[in-house]
Amino acid sequence: MKWLSTNGGTVGMSLFLAVLTWIYLWSASSATGDFSYQFNPILPRAERLASIDYFIDDHVLVDINVKLTGPRNEIDALRASTPPCSPILDAALFQADKGEFLLDLRREDFKLRDPLRLEGHAPRIRIRYVKLVEKEVPILATADDIEGRVKVGFRVTRVSPQPEKVRVRCAADLDLSNGIPIQKVTVTNYSTTFNVPGVLRLPKGVERLTPFDLTVVVERRIDEPRTISNVPLRLFGPEEIVQRLHLDSPTTIDIEVRGPAEVVKDLVAADFVAYVDVDLTSADIVEPGPRVQNNLFCHLKKKVDAVIEVTVMPGVKAENRQAKVTVLPK
Repeated sequence: MKWLSTNGGTVGMSLFLAVLTWIYLWSASSATGDFSYQFNPILPRAERLASIDYFIDDHVLVDINVKLTGPRNEIDALRASTPPCSPILDAALFQADKGEFLLDLRREDFKLRDPLRLEGHAPRIRIRYVKLVEKEVPILATADDIEGRVKVGFRVTRVSPQPEKVRVRCAADLDLSNGIPIQKVTVTNYSTTFNVPGVLRLPKGVERLTPFDLTVVVERRIDEPRTISNVPLRLFGPEEIVQRLHLDSPTTIDIEVRGPAEVVKDLVAADFVAYVDVDLTSADIVEPGPRVQNNLFCHLKKKVDAVIEVTVMPGVKAENRQAKVTVLPK
């Protein structure tokens, strides 16, 4: 029994040591495993890049799958995490405004501890990029870039940017040579030219760097002319003179009217006053007889919320725009 007791302890210890040795040899033995690394490169001056895309084997890169070999305990420990692959991209690789290049990943990019190693060659990545650049582009503005309505009788004839170009930051491959349009300008109730700060309708990813103003030119609106016939003509002047005058001809005149179509279309002859502006003095009226006056005038007597332009006897030569007047006896 004494022998069994002494040798039993020795046997137990031997078994315990054997198990420890087996565990050590098992954990220290070589193993191979497949791992998916999250691709997370370190970019230089990333704020200057409009876009960057990564490809592997002509497919968009999501994760990098690699095979690692090393001690079994190291391999097992690595499985418990999602390790990143973080290569540092040199700024020298981004010299052009846009382009692409190949990048061979290295063992260091996976931050492998010794004695872990990659099985086979490290993957090769294709990188395509576009930089952010500054450009000077034209501003697109027309008289149609307005909202609301100016006062009746006026119209917007021009919307002019000052200056005519603006500086923007955008992707190098974005073509803005045709210009960028403005946002609409509110013109409600304006009757004179005015200035406002300009705002652009910027495409996605475009940033305006310099300011500009807009000059909105508002002018009287003179539409297509309309002729109104047989407007009654009368004499106008000092009463003591007019009472001795008789208007021989013409007794009516034709006029040409220009203004907003919605106003002009409803005007009639009775809405106008046409007259001969008598400028004779009492000393001129000595003997009865015919006199000629060429001061013909006409204006709109009806009140309208518009600017109306009236031309007397359109198409008639100025020297024929005369009225014949007879001086009556005292």
